[in-house]
Amino acid sequence: MMVTTLPSSVLIGMSGHVIEVEVDIARGFPAFTIVGLPDTIVKESKERIRTAIKNAHLEFPERRLTVNFVPANLKKDGSHLDLPIALGVLRVGDDAPGLKHIGVLGELGLSGQVIGVKGVIPLLIALQEQGVTRVIIPRANLDQAKLLKDMTVYPVEHLQEAYKLYESIDRVEGVFCNGDFKKTMHRLDDFSEVSGQEHAKRALEIAASGGHHVLMMGPPGSGKTMLARRVPGIMPDLAYEEVVELTKVYSVSNNIAPSGVVTDRPFRSPHHTISSVSLCGGGTNPKPGEVTLAHRGVLFLDELPEFKRSAIESLRQPIEDRRIQISRSTGTVDFPCYFTLIGAFNPCPCGYLGDIERQCKCSPIQVIRYLSKLSGPMIDRFDMQLILPKVPYESLRVVKESEPSRTIKERVEKARLIQFTRYGDVFKLNAHMSTKDIKVYCDLNDETEAFLKKAYHIMKLSARSLTNILKLSRTIADMDGAEEIRLEHVSEALQYRRIDKEVLSDV
Repeated sequence: MMVTTLPSSVLIGMSGHVIEVEVDIARGFPAFTIVGLPDTIVKESKERIRTAIKNAHLEFPERRLTVNFVPANLKKDGSHLDLPIALGVLRVGDDAPGLKHIGVLGELGLSGQVIGVKGVIPLLIALQEQGVTRVIIPRANLDQAKLLKDMTVYPVEHLQEAYKLYESIDRVEGVFCNGDFKKTMHRLDDFSEVSGQEHAKRALEIAASGGHHVLMMGPPGSGKTMLARRVPGIMPDLAYEEVVELTKVYSVSNNIAPSGVVTDRPFRSPHHTISSVSLCGGGTNPKPGEVTLAHRGVLFLDELPEFKRSAIESLRQPIEDRRIQISRSTGTVDFPCYFTLIGAFNPCPCGYLGDIERQCKCSPIQVIRYLSKLSGPMIDRFDMQLILPKVPYESLRVVKESEPSRTIKERVEKARLIQFTRYGDVFKLNAHMSTKDIKVYCDLNDETEAFLKKAYHIMKLSARSLTNILKLSRTIADMDGAEEIRLEHVSEALQYRRIDKEVLSDV
């Protein structure tokens, strides 16, 4: 029986699925057939493999070759199947039992070079879960592979190297992966560079501490974008699990080099012309959108009313669920989207409504049309709503620097440590409390309860707004080191509900 079987894996959404690559050689007219539901990229691999084998000075069998992928009902997508097919062709008829437990991943160039592939982490995880703990991979993917634990990889750069390695793999010491990664030192924007807007800085510190969403309204030049860009710099450093998860996201979406590892919290700021599919993910073969690329970081939507209303409204479910599910006829995929949303917009199309120095040029109908793109349910999902004033000259010309991000970050980390102690989950923050959690951890004394009840009726708050205020109050109390939510904590939380009360109530 002239059949060789090699384990490999394929990507479906963010998950890897183990497959077997079977190669059969038979007598007859020379042919090279690939079956088992291959996509166009895999079908085209025949010519890449044939040319790579010859240019690597190895012998391509001029006989009838059949490559089959098992299971046959799973769509096979990706150029990373080049190397397992090539090795199967070269080793056809070799039934050494040890080789059936060595996974293979890699794309081939025409010269025989083994090229790095996308999504190597979920591909390796799938193999590991099926008991395949030794895998041949492209050398370009080694840094990403090292993020995993309890796995041995054999990095190769050329088909000839992979062929020789496959012959003697039991005598070769591979690279044992134990979760190592090196944090890249990128200079992040610092809050010390921001003049004025102390109220907004305080609000963003609270947002970073409790994972709350923020909406900012202010005239052009009031510092909305400048403030938003500095939020990742006050968030805690990524944990090991977050580094693996983010690197997986960026590798699958092809937004990072094969050798790249994501060690900083992402900041995504898509243009307002973005479509709903690009924002939330999708396509024929679903790919992650901006909400997933902002996972564990910040998604900043500047000029929010300029976005298509359908795009804005499509964010409702991801904000609530922190996951997005995309269904197609071929199946359903889940993408993570655990992000902090920051929205910013001007008070009117010209930007100067309410400015005491510059006259607004917009008609009332233009202002209404502009602001009406922001629906009530969407506004409700922002825990904090800020109105930023124009920065006065005196604040802009102050020589003394403001408080640096490093100092703010230390306070944020202390607040998050309190939440970890409370929930026992390092990734659960106050913004993610369930109804049951709120009843347990947001108990109010009689005075505070009466004050909140009065505010609820006067401000005409919705049930969701009330819940968000309680979560926000819990975060402010944590930052204050208080076990009990006091009147001043609720009072401050209510100050961050100004937009729906003062602006949108008249639209």
